[in-house]
Amino acid sequence: VDKPGAYSWAKSPRYNGNVVEVGPLARMINDRDPLVLNLASDLGPSVYTRVLARLHEGVRLLEQLKIWLEEIDPSQPFYIKPEKPKQAMGKGLIEAARGVLGHWIIIEKDRIENYQVITPTTWNVS
Repeated sequence: VDKPGAYSWAKSPRYNGNVVEVGPLARMINDRDPLVLNLASDLGPSVYTRVLARLHEGVRLLEQLKIWLEEIDPSQPFYIKPEKPKQAMGKGLIEAARGVLGHWIIIEKDRIENYQVITPTTWNVS
């Protein structure tokens, strides 16, 4: 139903005004992975192609995970308690397993004034 000025109750994120897909298939295509490019070209963006891209990405990450594990120093603190600000703005952006994930927060007078999140699913179903 088209109601001018009505609240939609849903987000429709865009990149430069375009609908995009996020997640393993998108990452592997952006990385120009030959296997995934061939699959996507031959089979199209099917469920099968997406599952294979997810599995292939895991295999590719295995070697890098070994390197990262060697860089961990167990004698170092793993958590530092943050200060609680009375007023602040912040954002957190990450490439999660399912795709791009973003959080935005505004704190005013020691309270959360506004909090927004855009999940990978929001990108993919918008």
